[in-house]
Amino acid sequence: MAFCLTKVRRDYAMHPSRCSRCKTVATKGVCPRGCGSTNTPTYISMPANPMLYKRLGEAGSLCVLRVSLDALTIPGAVITDSNAASDYARFLHPSQWTLINFDDVLAENWTHPGDPRRYFQHKSRKCAEVLVPHRIPLELLTGACVIDAAARERLALHAPHLPAVIDPVLFFQ
Repeated sequence: MAFCLTKVRRDYAMHPSRCSRCKTVATKGVCPRGCGSTNTPTYISMPANPMLYKRLGEAGSLCVLRVSLDALTIPGAVITDSNAASDYARFLHPSQWTLINFDDVLAENWTHPGDPRRYFQHKSRKCAEVLVPHRIPLELLTGACVIDAAARERLALHAPHLPAVIDPVLFFQ
């Protein structure tokens, strides 16, 4: 089962597989997907985002983890106002959360027909992230969301202690 650690509106999280753009982020000293030299896991502001949408075909093998807001207090935690792999992302201290455009981050739809610039800007903002050095402690994982009962059973094999709810809407179903 692939775990994607991401921060969410109701305190959810998701963990994507490998990031193909890590080289870009590594030059900034941070790897948001946990596959670079700093081994930094990520969790995204909204799980229903373009990264999850790209993995619709894998929805049965993914889960969205709920992460406590206490992860923001982990020393070295950083927030971004858009996808951390973007050349335009701002890396901020958690106390600067008011600089995040939550209207864009929490919007259900990021498409803007006829306005490609706005589309790409909004798509990146939907992937705003919280980056945590090394790992997020297990005690900060408070639950998980999965697409169906079969996925919940598979998750229970790997994390029997983690409460999981079925939420197909989160997976664009």
